[in-house]
Amino acid sequence: MEDLSGFSIEDMINVTHVKEGADMQEPKVEQLMDKLRRLRRGKSIVEEEIKDLKSVSDTQQKELENLQTEAYQLEGVCKEKEELCRKLQFQCEESEQESERQLKQSEASEGLLEQFRCEIQEVKLKHRKLRYLHIKR
Repeated sequence: MEDLSGFSIEDMINVTHVKEGADMQEPKVEQLMDKLRRLRRGKSIVEEEIKDLKSVSDTQQKELENLQTEAYQLEGVCKEKEELCRKLQFQCEESEQESERQLKQSEASEGLLEQFRCEIQEVKLKHRKLRYLHIKR
């Protein structure tokens, strides 16, 4: 696993380099200081990455909370609209029933009206006939 400064984690862990066929030698102060500087650079890079990841995580957590809040609100709005829809459907059914009732009543009234017209016509005809008969006499 390589990091950005060109050294591996194994290099950071191992203090001495062992070459094949060579005896283990004590590292020189300069080598240790160089390794220490690289480790510190690596540490600061890792800390910066952790800081960035924490920031991203915090941002995503806030966004998740906002989305959850919005989802909860939308569920409430959806329930309200479903209830309103049920009420409107009920009102629509009631209006249709009332309309059918009025239509039947109107048809019945038209039937009676036509019947009364016919009766009026009959009465008029009877009166004419009576007048005609009365005039003839």
